[in-house]
Amino acid sequence: MNSVRQMRYNKMLNSFRTKQIGACIGVTARDWQLLVRLRHAVDGYCTCVTCGAIQHYKDMDAGHFLPTIAKNRSVTFHPWNCYPQCKHCNSWGNGQQNQYRKFLESEIGQDGLATLEKIKNETKKWTREELVEMRLEFRDEIKRLTPG
Repeated sequence: MNSVRQMRYNKMLNSFRTKQIGACIGVTARDWQLLVRLRHAVDGYCTCVTCGAIQHYKDMDAGHFLPTIAKNRSVTFHPWNCYPQCKHCNSWGNGQQNQYRKFLESEIGQDGLATLEKIKNETKKWTREELVEMRLEFRDEIKRLTPG
């Protein structure tokens, strides 16, 4: 780790040490969700995986196929479990699970879905150190992908 990255790591870890682990996961998840939208954006616009609506990445959500409640933490940051969704589908449409499943079947196949379902049953307890490492990686990629 270079010295600048080490300084960023130490500063973030010190900040995380003052927070409960759930809050650390939440902060890291916000960066993850922004990164998901940016990864799938073309010229700043994403397509909702469930209804096909096209909106600016800032106006979209990063919807999870499998809920990321405490017992499913193992899939919180899994790339197969999170894709751009419009706010209508993700929030008011309760994730549009049938359409989301169809999208995933075409994207990752039945074997991928089975793998995701298996992973969700694994116990994962994130450490602050793991979350800091992920968040630093996410932020570096966000910086690289952010237009302008």
